[in-house]
Amino acid sequence: MKKVSKKGNHKTTSCKKILLIVLSFLAIIVISVQLYRYLGTTETKKYIPPVEQKTIALFVPEYYGKLSQKTVPVQNYSSELKKADIIIEELKKTGHVPEKLVLLDFAIDENGMLYVNFSKDIKNSSRTEQEIMTVYSIINSLLVNFKNANKVLLLAEGQPLYTPGGLLYTYAPLGFNQGLLED
Repeated sequence: MKKVSKKGNHKTTSCKKILLIVLSFLAIIVISVQLYRYLGTTETKKYIPPVEQKTIALFVPEYYGKLSQKTVPVQNYSSELKKADIIIEELKKTGHVPEKLVLLDFAIDENGMLYVNFSKDIKNSSRTEQEIMTVYSIINSLLVNFKNANKVLLLAEGQPLYTPGGLLYTYAPLGFNQGLLED
């Protein structure tokens, strides 16, 4: 019979433990390197807050001398003047407001009067039969988008506009024209 030495068995067990520890460290190093490479190649995404969308209501001439209400989404505006400018620019896109028309200034007083100062291009800007539709397209669109306003006074280069084309007198403030809306 052979005697088995306990020292050899102990040596084998300690070698196995050391080998297991070394392999564990190697596995951790390999995983760490792979994770570092992965994180290094992925792009960090920045949070970009969504642009607040608002809408404005426009009144545009349709058929048989009526105005139709359309809602247009717009990006956030920083001031009341910018909002009025957006309304005029959107009306220009419909083709019913002169392309050369420029909004010079805009103000609302404590009584709800809206003063809208345009360039001189508002004079003689439309044919006589379109004058009423053009003016009330502007008036109704402004009044519905500015809740504190109840009347609009049109100005041309800072002066009262008596009539854009000779048909409609605009020297006095004008209110919302419900009669021109489509049924």
